[in-house]
Order: sequence, then C-alpha cells, then structure tokens
Amino acid sequence: MAGATQVELTSPNPTTGTDDEWLSDKAWASILELSGKFPMYENFDKDFSDKYLNEWKEIYNSAKPQCIKHQPWPGKWNDLTIFNRLLIMRILRPDKVIPLIEKLIVKEKEMGKAYIESPPFSMGEILKDSTNKTPIIIVLSPGADPMSEIMELAREKNTRLESLSLGKGQDKKAKDQIMLS
Repeated sequence: MAGATQVELTSPNPTTGTDDEWLSDKAWASILELSGKFPMYENFDKDFSDKYLNEWKEIYNSAKPQCIKHQPWPGKWNDLTIFNRLLIMRILRPDKVIPLIEKLIVKEKEMGKAYIESPPFSMGEILKDSTNKTPIIIVLSPGADPMSEIMELAREKNTRLESLSLGKGQDKKAKDQIMLS
C-alpha cells in the first residue's frame, strides 16, 4: 500500500505525449510493478494501456471510482475482491482508499459497520469512566463546543461547575488565576 519502489519505467507511460497526460509516471511505475510482482495482476499493465486506457481514465476522473455500481471496472478487473481493488485504487486515486477500506471492513464477517462508526457522545458515560485521579480531558476540533453537555450534566448531578478555558490567549489568564488561588 505504500506505493511503488520501481523508479525506472520499463515501458512508456501510455498517456505521455497525449493532449491529456492524466496518469503520472509514478502511477505508471506502480502499475508496472504491480503487474510484474503479483501473479494476480499479470498483464494488468498491458490491459491498462492497450485495451482499457479510456475506461481507466473515466475511473480516474470519476467522483466515486471505488463504487462498482457507479463505475464498473473494465474487463476481468471488475471481478477483483475489494482488497485487491485497494492496490489499484491506491495507485490511481489515493484519496478514495479510505472509503474502499471502510467498505472492506463493513463486508467482513468478523468486523462490520460497528468498526467504522463513532460511538455516540455521552458526557454521562464519559463521567462514569473518570475518577478524581483520572480526569476528563477533551481535545476539541475547530467548531466543537461540549460546554452545553457539560453544564447539563452538572445540573443533572446537582454539582457545582467551574470551567477554565486554555484556548488561544487564555493560557496566561489561567496561569494568573492558578497563582492567585
């Protein structure tokens, strides 16, 4: 999944010299390496360049290249398992590898959809996991504000709440407050 180690092109990139050079030399080197190292992908490079170049270009330009129903893959390559599609997707559209991995996880009997869904956020459940020696630390992403849930939980528990913000520009105020306490 890391990509090709082959740097020399043993055959020319089929899109080089055309009006639309959509396939990079690095991607072509990866296709050549995949075709040469793994029996399952034998002649993939020849099929890619000689038979199905326009179809692969459509997949490359597709909004959902990982979706077989939306965009079937050409020839026998449409019959690859999801895992085996990952290698080709990693070469052509690395931005679509994660959705394909999610699809693989959902379809696996031992895993399933539960492995890709985030559990619901519940301050009550988080509080149960904490003690006076294991505090709750919330790392926020931009735009996230759990303060309303925290205040609601304090009301439910009839507990006094003191908050301290360490956001941008707040760290000096917090140090001054701690020193005064």
